[in-house]
Formats: sequence, C-alpha cells, structure tokens
Amino acid sequence: METRIKPQVIEQNGKPAFAVIDWHHYQDLLMRAGDKPNDEENHTPHEVIANIFMKDCTSIKAWRLYLKMTQQQLADSLGVSQARVAKIEKTVYKKITKPLENIASAMGISANQLLD
Repeated sequence: METRIKPQVIEQNGKPAFAVIDWHHYQDLLMRAGDKPNDEENHTPHEVIANIFMKDCTSIKAWRLYLKMTQQQLADSLGVSQARVAKIEKTVYKKITKPLENIASAMGISANQLLD
C-alpha cells in the first residue's frame, strides 16, 4: 500500500510556489523516475565546482582545498613528496587510473568524484 505524500506548500503572492516533501519520499520519487538517488559518494560540492571553474584548479586540487588538506598532508597519505603532489595537481586526468584511485582514497572520496 502506498503512503500518500503530504507536502508542505509554500506560497508567494498568495499562490502556491513550492512543495516541500520529506527526504525519504524525494529519494523514492527519484528512483521511480529512473534517477539515481542522491548519495554522498557521487555528490560534488558546489565549492569544488567553483574552484575548478572560477580558480582554474584541477579536480584533485579543488577537492584537496575543499577538504582543507595541505599538499604535505596529501603527500603523507600517499607516501610521496609534497613536490610530487604539486606536480600531480597540475595534471588533468581524463580517465580513472591507479594513481587517481590512490589519490581519491587518500582524500576519502571516490575516483569518479575527481573526474566529474
């Protein structure tokens, strides 16, 4: 038996403008529409996108800045030098490679997030 969704209706100028539903129902609607539900593994925060486009950062650097990691901290996690991280950050990756998977793992994110 389906549960009826009871949205909160928000009006503007006396007319319905927005309908707010609970997260569970929203995720269910996404699934029914064929979309993948929002999950953290595939989510790229606005700040990362802004760094990529507005500050011309590679995705690796943009994620590192978002995660408030220094190049040295990332280097320590990877077992490489800080200079190597600086060089890696200048590289634009177009496909998932083993080094890219290692970098993503060291940051606690998925390799796909670095490519999105």
